[in-house]
Amino acid sequence: MAQPLEHMSFDKPDEVREGENWRLELVNLAGGAQVGRMTVQPGWRWSEHVRPVAGTEWCMAPHQQYQISGRIHVVMSDGAELEYGPGEVTSLPPGHDAWVVGDEPVVAIDWQGASVWARKQEGGATVSFVQIIEFTTSRGDECNALLDEWLERTEGKRTATRGMQARDRDRDDTYVEIVEFPSYEDAMTNSELPETGEVAARLAELCDGPPTFRNLDVIRDWPAQS
Repeated sequence: MAQPLEHMSFDKPDEVREGENWRLELVNLAGGAQVGRMTVQPGWRWSEHVRPVAGTEWCMAPHQQYQISGRIHVVMSDGAELEYGPGEVTSLPPGHDAWVVGDEPVVAIDWQGASVWARKQEGGATVSFVQIIEFTTSRGDECNALLDEWLERTEGKRTATRGMQARDRDRDDTYVEIVEFPSYEDAMTNSELPETGEVAARLAELCDGPPTFRNLDVIRDWPAQS
């Protein structure tokens, strides 16, 4: 589909999320993209005011944003820290906490992670994208060890919310990995992790042929039976 000409305003958002000391206004663009205007007040801290909504230890929404006003301090799960203010552009990977510095509200425009930021969780993490990886191998134990290594090395950085590995009952050399993400953008962020690229290359060496990938948008889900 060709990109259409569009014109939106945060004064008439398509969606609003808000809580104590914070507000997010979202506008929808063609193709399912969302751009958000985040406003957080003095005294706001993600781990105090948004963590109960997100249900994760760290903020797992990746951000690329332009800051309009105020100052904010970010600490990553690995201990790296950053503080920035008006007129600056930042790119924050998943796995961070943040808080307002000073007495001025922080206002920022976010075009990457706004769609999943502060999204209310209903019975678990929201899933809108699923990746399925199928491969054949006679070295299943080595593949499992490789998966364990990836999980350890990407702790606090990966954007996958849940995953499972299955083996075909009729073809015991065939495996399927099913990985869930809040969004397609989160899946691409996960794929761009250096650890993901390295482990994927090593997995290919253990397989009898190239793994196949299916990238699936979730169009409907339903609750478990009560």
